[in-house]
Amino acid sequence: MSFWFPFIPIALNSVVLVALGLLFHKLTRRQYPHRPPAAAINTHNTKDLPSSLRAGFNRSDVDAALANFGEALDVTPDDVAALLRDVEIRALLRTRAEPRCGDIMSHDIVSVRDTATVREAKGLLLAHNIRTLPVLDKDRVLLGVVGLRELANSKDDGVLALSQPVVARAFEPAIGLASKLTDGITHAVMIVDDHGHVEGIISQTDLLSTLSTSLLHSYQDADTDRNRPMLQVGSADQPQPAK
Repeated sequence: MSFWFPFIPIALNSVVLVALGLLFHKLTRRQYPHRPPAAAINTHNTKDLPSSLRAGFNRSDVDAALANFGEALDVTPDDVAALLRDVEIRALLRTRAEPRCGDIMSHDIVSVRDTATVREAKGLLLAHNIRTLPVLDKDRVLLGVVGLRELANSKDDGVLALSQPVVARAFEPAIGLASKLTDGITHAVMIVDDHGHVEGIISQTDLLSTLSTSLLHSYQDADTDRNRPMLQVGSADQPQPAK
């Protein structure tokens, strides 16, 4: 066997195949090598997932399912998650299930104590790019909320001027918050338990993301229904009653 055999033709053929693969994917406008979808980012600098990813399964569910599958798949967990999330939304719309407040709320709550100063509250609002802060007592019971509107005319070392919070429960349908979050005043709804402890927060963005996704898929399903041929009563394909 010649010394050049590993290079010609084996290495040369490999280079040609890779070049053909790159050319094919460039002509078909596909990425090569495949790049997984970019990870979604929470713009509020908290540990919660972005609102569009909160309902349904999470990454740990995908990892557990792939491990239980028992075979190696030539796809990344992120690709599987993106596919399953689209399937989940379509199934949700098909069954007409309503997402609950607990499905879409933020769990990593940014809050202040009732002893905090205006400066501290403003700092948290600006650092996390949010509009409403729950104010809690020493037992972490909700007392009220503050936002930049309430703090605008307050001295930095002054006490917090609280507003009455708008609250809901985790088991309530999320769509029920639409009227509260579109009143022109309320920017976030506090999700509380039986004892007044804050379990989560739903902002206008959280609800809008859920509703827009559902609405988009509803229109797609409606277009599919309109384009589906209707079964004609008494057509030649229908069995005729025996005479």
